[in-house]
Amino acid sequence: MLQHVPVFPLSVMPYPSCRMPLRIFEPRYLNMVAEAMRGDRSFIMTMQTNPEEVESQLVDPYTGILRKAVRVEIEDFDQGEDGLLHIEVAGREWVLLSDLQKDDESLWRASVEPLPNTTQSPDDSQLNLIYRVIQDAAHASQVQVPDVEIATTEQKIGYLSTLLPIGVVQRIELVAAEDNAHRIALLNQWVSISEA
Repeated sequence: MLQHVPVFPLSVMPYPSCRMPLRIFEPRYLNMVAEAMRGDRSFIMTMQTNPEEVESQLVDPYTGILRKAVRVEIEDFDQGEDGLLHIEVAGREWVLLSDLQKDDESLWRASVEPLPNTTQSPDDSQLNLIYRVIQDAAHASQVQVPDVEIATTEQKIGYLSTLLPIGVVQRIELVAAEDNAHRIALLNQWVSISEA
């Protein structure tokens, strides 16, 4: 178990094997990136919400931080035209956070334990729904999505969670779901509601 690992909570996070661009501007997160670059280029990403909004054992009842998180690795970085640090991270593995604490810079740190890989593949009809919704969402938001025809089910769910107009509570429900079949059932429900 790794200890005192930097944690970056947002309203969205990449799933393992998914990429996500980030713009870094707060001093504590600039220091987090510098620390990661001096090491193995990784840090932890998770989501945070009001703890009263979510009923899950995976959400810390005091901080609202989702304890199921993703270890990400910095794959690329550059200074953007806006003067901010732009980085691209790739999700590497699911992890479980414990001993959440803020350091002197108000950066969350935690002990981190890798979670076992429990990837399951749903049937083709469910994959086709995910593929269609990803393409529609990507087209509507003018976002370029990697070639999802060769992506895993978990990658497709991960990309969908960033493209669909859902809130952090729904994104946390997706991550906290027992398996991909449950995640797809949630997506089916949300897509049906939005199409109605």
